[in-house]
Amino acid sequence: MGGNLFAPDDDITCEQMAVMLYNYAKYVDAALPKNRTGTCADEAQISGWAKEAVAAMYAAEILNGKGANTFDPQGRASRAEVAAMFMRFVMTTT
Repeated sequence: MGGNLFAPDDDITCEQMAVMLYNYAKYVDAALPKNRTGTCADEAQISGWAKEAVAAMYAAEILNGKGANTFDPQGRASRAEVAAMFMRFVMTTT
């Protein structure tokens, strides 16, 4: 979480989820494809520390947004969204 905080009981945001998967991909040296170009319509709302990860997850089609080409970076990720991202991540990197 930063600032030496762990916060295991907090909800996770969409951009935090993207960063976690991106950092894991780097850790295991998984190649992320670049299947898609462009960005989400709400790209300006993505925190600076998450921009690289969100861009990589978007390009790899691991994250697809919430409709109308939006990502809602500070929005809470639902269980279904997290499961879908994990599934796409595993299918993409294996």
